[in-house]
Parts: sequence; structure tokens; C-alpha cells
Amino acid sequence: MKITINESIDSFRMLRESGAYYVDKTLLLKEYLADRFKSCVLFARPRRFGKTMAMTMFRDFLDIHRDSKAIFEGLKIMEYPEVVDKFHNQYPVVFLSLKEVFGKSFDSVFDNLQVVVSTLCSENAYLLESPTVGDADKEFLNELCFRRGKQSYYLESLSLLARMLH
Repeated sequence: MKITINESIDSFRMLRESGAYYVDKTLLLKEYLADRFKSCVLFARPRRFGKTMAMTMFRDFLDIHRDSKAIFEGLKIMEYPEVVDKFHNQYPVVFLSLKEVFGKSFDSVFDNLQVVVSTLCSENAYLLESPTVGDADKEFLNELCFRRGKQSYYLESLSLLARMLH
């Protein structure tokens, strides 16, 4: 098998499906999910140290809307059935990367943030059909999807999504 080394891939799924060389770091999943996960996780590392790769690995492992069995096949995490059975593709995931949010003024940064949040909300627009989500939250989500919300709406967007997914 030909091994390729590609330093520009920041998606775990893309890396695994492309056959690129990968140093197995999936035990990070066990470490955080089974051993010490209490609330949220912040990956604070310098640029180009694999933050997005780690985040996409978590997303692909946890997300109930993804079938990721094939991309984790043969990796160390699959040797821990207690973790796999409890977490693998069992939870809704809100995945947010701010690496595209930049600019030279507040307005340009905020415009980029609106696009990122709008895209995230649109990916979860199926929640608008949920009978367990209140009408006010549906209206709030709809405003965010179409970038019609006030600045304060964007500050509350992650809380809204978490509440609706719960």
C-alpha cells in the first residue's frame, strides 16, 4: 500500500479515507470521554498542532448523524468496547471552528462570524421540525439561519443550539 503524507488535511474523515499516513491518536477520545470528561474541552495549542484534526476526530466519533465505523476501524479506540458502546455515534454534536473568522475591522470579523454561525444553524435546521422544540426557539434559529439576527443573537447561538439539541 502506498503511504502518502499530507500536512494540509485537517479533517479526520478525509485523512482516513484518503489513505494518508496517520499516527493513531484515538486514545485521546478515551482519555477525555471515559476518564476525565466533565463539561467542555478547550484544545489550546499553537498553530499547526492538530487542533482541528482532534476536533474533527471527536465530532466523527460522537456525532449521531454520522456513520463513522469504517474510519475508526483498526484504530486503538476500537479496542475499548466500553467507550465505543457508550459514545460512538451516540450524541448530537455542535462543531464550530473559528479559523475562518478574521478581518481588519469589527464589522468584517462579525460578518465572517455571521456566516459561520448561519452555516452551523442551517446544518441543524431539522430542529425546526421537532415537536419538542418551542416556537420561540424555532423562530430564533430561523433568524440565525438567514443571518437576520441582531448581534446579541449570535452571542446566544451556541446556547440555543445546545438547548434545542438537548
